[in-house]
Amino acid sequence: MVEEGPPMPPVTALHVMSRAEFQRRRDALVGFGRGAIMVMLSIILALGPAVLAFTPSLVSRQPITVLPLLAGAGATLMLLVALANQTRLRALGLACPACGTPMVKVLYDRGIYTSVFLSGGRCTRCKQPLVEDRATAGIPVAPGPPAGPTPQSPQQFVQARDRLQRGTRHHYAFTIFCVAIATTAAWFASRSLFAAEAGLLAVTGPWLLAFAFIVVVLIVSARWWDSRARALGLVCRECGVLLVGGRGDAVGHAVLQLGTCPHCGVSVWSHNTSSADRSSLPSP
Repeated sequence: MVEEGPPMPPVTALHVMSRAEFQRRRDALVGFGRGAIMVMLSIILALGPAVLAFTPSLVSRQPITVLPLLAGAGATLMLLVALANQTRLRALGLACPACGTPMVKVLYDRGIYTSVFLSGGRCTRCKQPLVEDRATAGIPVAPGPPAGPTPQSPQQFVQARDRLQRGTRHHYAFTIFCVAIATTAAWFASRSLFAAEAGLLAVTGPWLLAFAFIVVVLIVSARWWDSRARALGLVCRECGVLLVGGRGDAVGHAVLQLGTCPHCGVSVWSHNTSSADRSSLPSP
């Protein structure tokens, strides 16, 4: 059973989101967008050859209908990607709570990134203060999601990070298993529907359902990692930025080397630790 993370704290007219938390949520949205695109491309690459290879009689009888339906299936997958991104965006709290206007938009013209739609930290539509900025000076910053006790020494940090990595490996295996089950089920379901002489739209239907299921699994997986890292205390007690993550856990490596938060520079440990003590720790 996958545990759900704590809900994102609301941003009201009396509280704004810190810039560090805003950037963290943007990065989480970009990571989810990349995963959704990869799933969509994988299903498109599997769906086209499967229909053409296993439905030759249908293709020969209705050659004009097959290609538009395949194009329609691809367009439907793209629509599901957009809907999944919007769902994830709102789950991350990147929409104005007053009018629902998104604070950011996922764009694909130069890779996958987010463009900010704010005016001085305020909603562009209703002018509600949302993110810490000069225009919102004096408005309290909303507290970050609840977190466990922060490690008090490099040794405790390494232990907590190792626990997170072990859990992440198990969770990755579970996610891959779910994706394999969904893909296999879609394959056999489409074959059975074709054997029953169902229409091409019905034959492609299981692949669309499999895609929707995989997107849900990716959303739950992303929320699990974030909430698990916070529950283990791998978060800065001052700015709320996670102390792990990045390619090859570059963030965790920097924290161990410097002993400070890579964002706000506050000391992570409750007491000073010599360089010799830190160098004796295993690399991330």
